[in-house]
Amino acid sequence: MTKRRFNLYIIFFIALLAFFSIRNLEIGVWIHLYNRLFGFKNSKKLFHMNNQKLLSSVCATQKLVLYGIFSVASEFEKRKIVRSKKSCHMNNEFHSTVFVIGAPDNVQDHKHLISESLIYNDIFVLNCKENMNDGKSFQYFRQAVSEMPCFRFYAKIDDDTAFRAAEISALLSNISTRNVYLGKKILNEDGYGILNMRKSIYFNRNMDWLKTFKYYHAGLLYILDKDIIKKWVELKPKLFADEDMRTAYYMNVLNATIIDFSDSFHAVILKTWWGTWERIAFVIKYNFYKFFKLMTEGESIIWQQPISKTSLAVHLCKDPQILSDVFDELCQ
Repeated sequence: MTKRRFNLYIIFFIALLAFFSIRNLEIGVWIHLYNRLFGFKNSKKLFHMNNQKLLSSVCATQKLVLYGIFSVASEFEKRKIVRSKKSCHMNNEFHSTVFVIGAPDNVQDHKHLISESLIYNDIFVLNCKENMNDGKSFQYFRQAVSEMPCFRFYAKIDDDTAFRAAEISALLSNISTRNVYLGKKILNEDGYGILNMRKSIYFNRNMDWLKTFKYYHAGLLYILDKDIIKKWVELKPKLFADEDMRTAYYMNVLNATIIDFSDSFHAVILKTWWGTWERIAFVIKYNFYKFFKLMTEGESIIWQQPISKTSLAVHLCKDPQILSDVFDELCQ
């Protein structure tokens, strides 16, 4: 092999690593970076909202689970889809579903959310600005337990996740263990080498805390019980960096009981060239991790799967029509 060809292989390998490193960051992370660099440094005035009508309705009786779907003011279409799925039983005597939104920072969003809240009474507005990776998840858990203490479990759900609320509630009703952290177990890639370095550069902070735990629960849907949330609040945690991993870090610190929903939580199969590439990439990563013993036999990182009777939560339904179709398939 000539030296020139060898150098080309090295350049190609470095470029491939860079590509995987970049593609591992979802679009929301890039938006977050843009806002950190170019906007929202001087916070605008926040229009705080009164959740009292919602709270008195939701907590009229003791219930099992609060499903908090993370949304933003502009995503009315997705909220409309969820509300339309009557066969999914998003609200009953065992659980309630709300849309979690940061306090609006402009008059238009404020008026829109007030109007929407009056009509549907399912908007839970947080006492913080809308954000990603700046503490929204922690604020939700803290505020929900404080203002809606009638639930035993509190779920955080991405707005591109379709899920079976009644079936998940049925499973939770059989759990007697306290201090639990439930979700889809994912390998913490950012605890290793160049990926950890990438996060340190991105957040301009020491990210060695990412090396202290091997797994975290994917953000599509994970659940904490009231006991572990109260202990988390008492720690007065640091909130910067990827919120789902921050949650996992503190759950590890608190020695929470981890319950893995495994392959019943997965992503929808995207029938596009990018979806095909995603599946190929996961197979490559899976074998890479096995070779370097980052994973053991029996562990899986297969993400995109067909929807089946065992599916409880399905992620990456970013297109509203896909979200609607997947809800229909899950709840039929």
